This record gives sequence, structure tokens and C-alpha cells, in this order.
Amino acid sequence: MNDELFHINKRTFSKEELLQWCWETSGEAEEWEVDHCMFILNWFNEDEYIKVLTSGSTGLPKELRLQKKQMAESARMTSRFFKLDSGSSALLCLPSKYIAGKMVIVRALVNKWHLHWVKPSLHPLKGIEDHYDTASFTPPQLHEIMNEDPLELDKIHIVLVGGGALPGHLESQLLISDSDIYLTYGMTETISHVAVRRIRASDKLFCALPGVQFRQNADGCLVIQSEHLDNEIIVTNDVVELIDEQNFIFLGRKDNVINSGGIKIFPEPIEKIIEFLFTGAYYIWKKADSVFGEIVVLYIEGKEWNESRKLSLLSYMEKNLQKYEVPKEIIFVSSFDRTLTDKIIRKNYSE
Repeated sequence: MNDELFHINKRTFSKEELLQWCWETSGEAEEWEVDHCMFILNWFNEDEYIKVLTSGSTGLPKELRLQKKQMAESARMTSRFFKLDSGSSALLCLPSKYIAGKMVIVRALVNKWHLHWVKPSLHPLKGIEDHYDTASFTPPQLHEIMNEDPLELDKIHIVLVGGGALPGHLESQLLISDSDIYLTYGMTETISHVAVRRIRASDKLFCALPGVQFRQNADGCLVIQSEHLDNEIIVTNDVVELIDEQNFIFLGRKDNVINSGGIKIFPEPIEKIIEFLFTGAYYIWKKADSVFGEIVVLYIEGKEWNESRKLSLLSYMEKNLQKYEVPKEIIFVSSFDRTLTDKIIRKNYSE
């Protein structure tokens, strides 16, 4: 039957043929492709769940068990939202150790897409000649693509980007692309994205996928309820401006809020304003203070700047930030701690 056929790397398989191919490939392929094949084998086994690791961006990575039926419904939800019907083509250039890569495979299997996978790298489109209906990228991958050859992104009709914050300068670059580009919002617990924000000038609104509803708790944090999760309530640590049940504007993480003299300050908007001043990694954080409770500090990765450069940075911040947002200290760290998925771990190195 046609609905039992699967399409990977320009080959068509029955379920039995696909499982056999994955088993044979997993014995001789590179680690990244072995991961893909082992996931497919696990997807079709008799277990009702898949074991996944969280990214570790808010603490140590932890193992979760996600129900396959919920993962399948998430895949259908994405297909409906983007109108990607059976026969659509998808490029997989993410590792499948984590939920983002796994879900690209699930969407292809469930929706009968034509899937092509390539080795995950910073520039996965290099050497790719075909065009695809959709592909998912991390911000560093898009950064590399836009710096080396922006026209290559036009090979992808619908571009999904997630896994980290999207720098403002990169977002500005993406506005020139002919692709439809969406920043995704979600987490392992929600089984991939539950909302997306289209990348276009001045648009900061995240829109819910079908069957998803939003509200806020008393702390202003986003609360998610979705049909694909059997309407389980998920309370996030993300502070938002709630527009209605389907739309919100992301403000920052509750964990990151700096309470300085009773004023609540979110690092993320400050970082957006000053980001063009940096070529390397940096972040805004907090430090205990006997007078204000907490003060704003700026951490910069690498060697300490000379005085002239530091004074220039400070002058810009004083002109473009609110007085209470200007960092009271600038601290240089040789190397930041990072998660397994290469996200910076915000911490106070001065204590």
C-alpha cells in the first residue's frame, strides 16, 4: 500500500525494508547516521515511548519519556500549520541525539515526506544542489550560511530555526532571504515547537500551532495547554506579554530576572541592544549587592579588552540603555561553561 512507503535519501522503502536498511547501515555508518538509524528502529519497536535528553540549558540534562502517539500528533500539527502534505521534501542537518533532530525524522515518517539527511555541520547546505520544502537549523548554522553564501538558504522554502536565541544582527540578515523563516518556541517537554514567530521586520509575535492554547500564571510566565499533549498543563519559566490565547511576545526567562533595587530587569533585551559590539560570546547577568540586592554585570568571553575599547563600550551602553540597565561591572572570562548542545550556561564567575 502506498501509505506504507517511506522515502529517505532518494530511496523508497516498505516498513520492513526500511528497518532492514537501518539495521545494516547502523553497523557501518558514521556516528551521526547511526543515531538516525537507531532512532528509526526504536520508533518502530513495541515501546509506547521514546527516551530523550533535555538540552540542559536550565540545569543538568535529564531523561524524559515521550509518548510516541504524542510525538506523532506533534508531527501532524506541524504539517497542518505549514501545509506540508504527503510528498513534501525535508532536509535533516541536525543530530538526532536531541528532540529537534528526532522530530524531523518523525515528521517525515508520519507525514510521508521525502527525507534527505546530511552530516550535521555549521554549513550543511554547502554542496547541496536540490531544493527542499523545509529544513530546521540552529542559529549558528544560519549564521554560517548567511556569512558564506546567503543565496544558499533559498534552497529551502520553509526554514525553521530553534535551539537558542536568534541574534538581532542575524535576524536582520535573514530579512533579505526569499525563504519563509520562522523562529520556533518549544522545549523537550512540549515535544518540539508549540509556537512560531515569522522573521520579518518588527514582528515579535509568537503564534500558536493548531490545538495549542496559552495563558499566564501569577508570575507572568507562559502556561501551555495543547491537544497533542492530551491537554496536560505545562508551566514554563518564560515571562511573556500575553496578547491572547494564541499569541504572545517573549520577554525573558524568570530564572534570569535581575531585581535591582526593586526594578526587574531582563538580560535578553539588553543583550539585543549591545550585541553588534561583540564578535565573541557575552551575556548580561546578576551579582549580589548589599545596597540594591542585585546589580547588573556583563560577562565577556576571552582576553580582557584595552581601556579604550572598554570605555567605548561603556559610553555606548550609557547612551542606549536605561540607567539601571547599564552593567556596574564588566568581567572577562577565558572560557564560558556550555551545555551539551553548546548553549552558554549563565553563572556568576566572580563569586
